[in-house]
Amino acid sequence: MVSKKSILIMVFLILMSLIVNSVFAVNYNVGPGQTYTTLGACLDAINGSSDTCVIAQSGIYSVDNSIYQLNDTAIIVNADNVTVLCNGTTLIGDKDPFEYAISFIRDYVTVDGCIIDSYGTGIYAYGSSPINATIRNNIIYYGYVTGIEIGTKDSLIENNYIDGSKSIVGAKRGFGVTDVNNTIMRNNFIYNSTMGFYMVNSDYSIIEGNIIEGGTAGIAISTSFYNNIVGNTFKNLVSYSIQELVSSTANNTLWNNQFLSGSIVDGGNNYFCNGTDGNFYLEGVTPETGDCGQGVLNNVTPTNTTSVYPISWSRQSAQDTVTYDLFLNHLGGTNYIGSTTGVSTTYNFSGYINQTVNISIIPWINGSRYNGTHIDGESFNVSDVIPSPPGPAPGPLTPAEQCQETQTLVFIGFSLLALMVIVGGAFAIVMMLKGNIDALPLIIMIAGFIGLTIIIFVGYIAIGYVGQWVCF
Repeated sequence: MVSKKSILIMVFLILMSLIVNSVFAVNYNVGPGQTYTTLGACLDAINGSSDTCVIAQSGIYSVDNSIYQLNDTAIIVNADNVTVLCNGTTLIGDKDPFEYAISFIRDYVTVDGCIIDSYGTGIYAYGSSPINATIRNNIIYYGYVTGIEIGTKDSLIENNYIDGSKSIVGAKRGFGVTDVNNTIMRNNFIYNSTMGFYMVNSDYSIIEGNIIEGGTAGIAISTSFYNNIVGNTFKNLVSYSIQELVSSTANNTLWNNQFLSGSIVDGGNNYFCNGTDGNFYLEGVTPETGDCGQGVLNNVTPTNTTSVYPISWSRQSAQDTVTYDLFLNHLGGTNYIGSTTGVSTTYNFSGYINQTVNISIIPWINGSRYNGTHIDGESFNVSDVIPSPPGPAPGPLTPAEQCQETQTLVFIGFSLLALMVIVGGAFAIVMMLKGNIDALPLIIMIAGFIGLTIIIFVGYIAIGYVGQWVCF
């Protein structure tokens, strides 16, 4: 057990070290007409000391691939329009929590290609809201608090690798994001940090395409609004992928992310859907309410008399290619149907006639297999009698069919007229025999019937010739 006396001695030594460093450390200006005209020359001079190189004028400052062991902040940028090109140069600190490898609060500053090891904070760009900063292609093994601390506006932070494995403090952050606006943070890899992103009071920014692996929480967010969190991967996290620290956080949109570990803590005021794109959740991780990225199985219905049913479903959102494994659940157990990267297939259900079955689908993404939220359908009965599809609609009549139809019509019409003549004549004869009608009118009536019959029959023949229907 450490005694109180030992603790007091350790605290005293740390305080004395800080006092000595502050008294004897020297800041050397770098730039045209300054103490050192190149950044490399300044770093060579301060190597192994507690001194700092201060870039005092605009320009591009390039360093050859070198290694520097330093006991204080290595580089301070104190001018606008400065580009620091490290070209793989390594800056090694002494894990002092109050030291930064590179610090700036000026505008239009670029830091590119640096390797930073064992500093309290790797890159510090916060204090007076620097604008148009670019921090890219850096590798940071931070030793205490934060990999990159930013409070930028209109800036780009991309392609950085941040590893918190060497941190000696419990609450360590890959990115400290405070008072940030209109800044893009993309394609960064953050490993073994308590929080991948710790985001406070930051609005209208984009966190995109980052991989956050290890640690406790992926993104911890507080009092931040209208940010887009898209296409990130969260895996091997102890507790949370997304952790909303206060309920006042709202109107942030999250989509196309892959939540491969950790739960979601959200107050319900953010959106987990953009158009038709939602997020991918590892099986066991509960999808957020309103997330539109989960697949839905369509109703299964027969198509013909062969018991082949179509199976289709909506797409599962994900960055990577999604493969769908299909299973048939029935009275005797579960059968594997097959796999596809599409969203439809067919299956012959003839072996399950008069059984109630259902389909379940497991979506998973390529690489190390991660199963997503299962897609389960409603049960349905495989019918023994499947209705036949309707026949084709009737087409136009052939010449032979037209001829037959005309013959039939003519025959029917002529027969009706003949029947009318017979009935009418018989009626007239009966009336004449009873003395109720003269012979002359009877003859005239019969002649009229006969004449009418001839006229109608000739009319049918004429119509048949005009329409080219008559074939007799």
